[in-house]
Amino acid sequence: MVDRKRPVPVLCAGLPRSASTWLFNAVADLLRSSAGAAPDDASATVEQFHAESMDAFPELRELPDYLVVKTHLAPPSMRLLWRIAEGPVLITVREPRDAVASLMSAFSFTFDAAFKVVESAAACMVELALLGTPLILRYEDRFFDREETMATLALHLGAAVSTDSAAEIFNSLSREAVATKIEDLTQQGVFGPDATSERFDPQTQWHPGHLGSGEIGQYSDVLPPWQQARVMLGTSEFYRTFGYPFDLPEGFSASLLGKPQTYLMGQPILFGRAHDTAKFLTDGWDRPENNLVCALGPRSQITLDVGDPAGYPGEYWLRLKLWPFRVPYLSFRLVSVLVNDTLLIEEPVGGPMTLETSVPRDVLSAQQPTVITLLHEDAARPCDYAPASTDTRMLSIVLLSLEISAEPVASLAVTTQAPARKPDDTADDGFHSELRGQE
Repeated sequence: MVDRKRPVPVLCAGLPRSASTWLFNAVADLLRSSAGAAPDDASATVEQFHAESMDAFPELRELPDYLVVKTHLAPPSMRLLWRIAEGPVLITVREPRDAVASLMSAFSFTFDAAFKVVESAAACMVELALLGTPLILRYEDRFFDREETMATLALHLGAAVSTDSAAEIFNSLSREAVATKIEDLTQQGVFGPDATSERFDPQTQWHPGHLGSGEIGQYSDVLPPWQQARVMLGTSEFYRTFGYPFDLPEGFSASLLGKPQTYLMGQPILFGRAHDTAKFLTDGWDRPENNLVCALGPRSQITLDVGDPAGYPGEYWLRLKLWPFRVPYLSFRLVSVLVNDTLLIEEPVGGPMTLETSVPRDVLSAQQPTVITLLHEDAARPCDYAPASTDTRMLSIVLLSLEISAEPVASLAVTTQAPARKPDDTADDGFHSELRGQE
């Protein structure tokens, strides 16, 4: 007959930087202090580990009373296990913008890397919240600083733990005690000779630099408004599920939710294979290269959805970083920029240049999504004037980046001119060498 009482799986899930490691250790220690499954057991046996998939579960020679699993990304197979076993689920949550800011400040994550981790974990927490009646612990409530949290955990786990044992466990997880524990692990060589933040103790999951500032609202000092808006829009269901206020920064509209070509004012768009920006290139473009994209033919279009611009300032600024595809008989190319069919600027481009032009709000709001059109009439085929070339594309300009923001830079058109190409230069070779320099 199958003993359905052993082992009991306990899931400690949480957003990164939401004190999920504190919870993981508190739960494991509380269960160890509780009675074992058999009448003669002095205490329960516990196996604790981190896993983001079932494949990461260890092979166990003997089954313990409890499996305590820490995760940020419990996939469907893990969620199914907890549904079948009906094991306890505990979830730590935190304002997603603070979670992103903490990853960036504590571990030097880039914004994109931190956002990707938090976005994925937030979606997982939303799914886990549907499993039975999980215990939700909010970072902002400072549950990890309150001794009464131990009684709340024990009650949810169904664990009988003495008051003295609970107090001892709580004290062992204080900020000072954890800092000492991490230092001891460092001295013991658990983190290796370099002891970087990527190293961790296999059992407790503590690692160097684990303890952050604990500050609530730190995102306002770390993330510019467009990054804050991107986090909120990408985790909107998390905000709704866990009751966090969904107040977008000034100048951003909730109408951006779910839009495939969402653009957040102030966000630099970098074009190239390394960036997820091909969705904005809607007509007249070649496939993105390393850090740029070539315009094909005389007309190219970019489509951006800025949402409802009703609350925006009266004027914005559009900046385009361009590079001309020069040929022996042209020292510059005339480039016109239209926004929603309104001509805003016409400028000769003879070298690397940043074109900047003001965009009145009524032009921006004339239609959504916003269509930015670049006109560049002098397209040419490299193979027509470089005998060694087999490139038959109709090339005119190269686009490196785009940005719309509320503030202009120092001058309307910032230009760094390259020397005009001499008629006897090999234009194709020069073009590609210049691109390599930009990359």
